[in-house]
Amino acid sequence: MADQKMNGNGRNLLTFGELSAFCQQISMILKSGIPLHEGLSLLKEDVADSGLRSVLTIVSDEVSAGKPLPAALDAASSFPSYMVNMIRIGSDAGKLDDVTASLADYYDREDMLRQNIKSSVVYPLTLTLMMLVVMMVFSIKVLPIFDQVFRGLGTTMSPAAQAIMNVGMAASKYSIALLIIAAVILAGVVFFFKSQRGSAWLSRFSSSGKLSEKISMARFSSSMSLMLSSGLDTEHALQMTKSVIANQNVRVKVDRCLELIASGTPFVEAVGLVELYPRMTLRMLSLGFQAGNLDTVMHTIAEGAEEEIDATLMRRVALIEPISVAFLSLIIGVILISVMLPLMSIMSSIG
Repeated sequence: MADQKMNGNGRNLLTFGELSAFCQQISMILKSGIPLHEGLSLLKEDVADSGLRSVLTIVSDEVSAGKPLPAALDAASSFPSYMVNMIRIGSDAGKLDDVTASLADYYDREDMLRQNIKSSVVYPLTLTLMMLVVMMVFSIKVLPIFDQVFRGLGTTMSPAAQAIMNVGMAASKYSIALLIIAAVILAGVVFFFKSQRGSAWLSRFSSSGKLSEKISMARFSSSMSLMLSSGLDTEHALQMTKSVIANQNVRVKVDRCLELIASGTPFVEAVGLVELYPRMTLRMLSLGFQAGNLDTVMHTIAEGAEEEIDATLMRRVALIEPISVAFLSLIIGVILISVMLPLMSIMSSIG
């Protein structure tokens, strides 16, 4: 299963897509009136993936034995603590069907956000690889032809073109060894990022910068909407929201906001003092707080933030292609000019 992380017990956590589908199915089971243990038994039979089926089997067996759903999810050790806590809150409040439906939407948005971020990384890497292939073909197949022409005319190519051709020929000669080395390096990188140390490093690297701050704010708003709609007070919701925030700047602001609320400052005023949101958004929060639909306003803010993130990623990806093409064209153009100008000079002198 792709995009998995290891939890503290060494078991793979389910992906965002799998969590969304699971929560959606649980919500449908509860709303249809089917006993939960029967619904889970049917659900595990319909799953093709053996790993996911084993997780659902544990949950189904625990529920059939009389344990509540949050305890069953804990026993499976494949669900994030945030989700388990939210389901426990929904179960205690008698709103488990609504909470699981909201969780399904939440993890669906997280899955889409993850896919968009992946696309913004994979596309540039693919384009870079294609550029390298073009350069290799050019240096191995095209430049040797020019080299033969120059030798036939009693001269040689420019040092730059000669060096590029030599590098390409050497790479062609030792291509198998280079492929093996590249495969070993790639396997090492994949293994590193799947390890706890690599995951921690990637988390630190991705938790800085403006884009990371926007992503954390989107998750903060979405999480707050979910918890407020489940009946939690703002202070408790803020405490739980910290678990989904990766950006350090946002975490510091949330901590400061909690301190202000603990000292008696109203929620909207505390959010404004720590500058979590811009003024326009604060106005929306204030109106939502006064009208008693703060969760709905938070959901709207989260959707707007996610649309802004998508637009930012699309702009960055859109810039990569013309820049890469221009860079490749510049390199090939310089090489061709360094080859063609001397050749034209020689042909002119002969003529």
